[in-house]
Amino acid sequence: MKEIHINYIMHHGEKIHLKERITLVPYRSEHDELWLADYEPLGIDVFAYTKQLLKDFVYEELSFNYEYFALEEDKKLAYPSATNLKYSILEHIK
Repeated sequence: MKEIHINYIMHHGEKIHLKERITLVPYRSEHDELWLADYEPLGIDVFAYTKQLLKDFVYEELSFNYEYFALEEDKKLAYPSATNLKYSILEHIK
């Protein structure tokens, strides 16, 4: 696996399709111990010991961010960065 392609967010068994496919390029940590992947607009910043586990964590974090940021009421999001993440996620959804 050279890249991680994201076409949708899984949320409680439902596919929430993105407007465009997002491609993440995993990379190794400074001491070559971990695999890392990040994509700031969707709040993804994960690491794992294997590429497969990294891919699983990417989808898990994306689902978490969708549920706890994108679906949350603005007034319940305490920080401007949380509100920004909410609207960034929503902008990526069809």
